[in-house]
Amino acid sequence: MSYYVIEEDLESVYKVYLGDIQLTMREKMAMTLGKTHEIPSDPLIIPIKHRRNKQMSDYLNVKFNFVSDNMRNVLEDNVKEELFFRHAFLTYDGLEYPYYYITVKKYDCIDFEKSNYEKDENEPGGIRITDGFALKKDVTKNSDIFKAEFLPNRLFIISERLKKILEENDIVGIKYTHISDYKTTW
Repeated sequence: MSYYVIEEDLESVYKVYLGDIQLTMREKMAMTLGKTHEIPSDPLIIPIKHRRNKQMSDYLNVKFNFVSDNMRNVLEDNVKEELFFRHAFLTYDGLEYPYYYITVKKYDCIDFEKSNYEKDENEPGGIRITDGFALKKDVTKNSDIFKAEFLPNRLFIISERLKKILEENDIVGIKYTHISDYKTTW
């Protein structure tokens, strides 16, 4: 099965520029690390500084991972993995747009014998992918969406099956990079 790293498409006409997200240090750490049991249930209110288009990106991951209501519904209808959502409202010109902070399960799934990387203590996870990576098939078998140990927590990996579903449902604002072509750019 083929897999893709998904990131917010910074060149998309649907790009949304978020303002400050007001979080306590503990809350920020819990969300950054995906510690769902420590994440409060109250909704986040996040101002939009600027948007390029009336239609907004369905996927944001520059600060944290957020999905639109539409993308949340597509994910819930099509994946079996346990997903964690925290309600958020993006606000712009007095209007509120429902979004959700999302986190997914993390696996120790990179096959380092078949991956191109170098150690880099400045990178989250301590490695820099230099020219693609491979996954341990026994760990990711039948998984549609997950995070990988040694990669930044804001990076999700999805299956080709889920990529097709997202595209068929007109989910916008996502940059898909096949794992064999991925390079650490953070």
